[in-house]
Amino acid sequence: LAPADGSVLMGRAAAQLAEGHGEAALAGLAQVLASSPGWLDGHLTYARLCAMIAPGADRMQTLRAALTRFPHEIGLWLTLLRAHTGANDHAGALRILPEAEARLGARIELTTARAICLGESGDPVAAQALFDRLPPPTTGDEALWPLRNLIRLGRYDEALQLAERDFTSAGE
Repeated sequence: LAPADGSVLMGRAAAQLAEGHGEAALAGLAQVLASSPGWLDGHLTYARLCAMIAPGADRMQTLRAALTRFPHEIGLWLTLLRAHTGANDHAGALRILPEAEARLGARIELTTARAICLGESGDPVAAQALFDRLPPPTTGDEALWPLRNLIRLGRYDEALQLAERDFTSAGE
């Protein structure tokens, strides 16, 4: 579902942007994404580029179109959530989570996303209740969000324990 060489296409879009042809870069990415809806990095690039050159436009349009075609594809849902959180739009991510959960059912990835969004949008108590129900993080990247939340809650001893945990057995 992804193009043969996405890095070349992203490089082309970057070159077009640098030359002052941002709309052409967006249109080119949208065209490729219409035929390659599983190109997750392309969707994220489109969303970022759209926010830069067309701030009022729907930066999630390619992801929404892909989800219309493939509504049970978790990678697309997680990419949509990532596009929202990458733009610090945690409230937007929280708004789409019910639809993702309705399409995909209870998924650990969606519970994790909800916990992150709750914590980042100012409800660390609700976030921690979800983090506490999840399996312990196995990598440093996974530990980042519960660690931030523990610090927000003033639970510094627990945060320190998590920060000092050895994740090398998980390949880090």
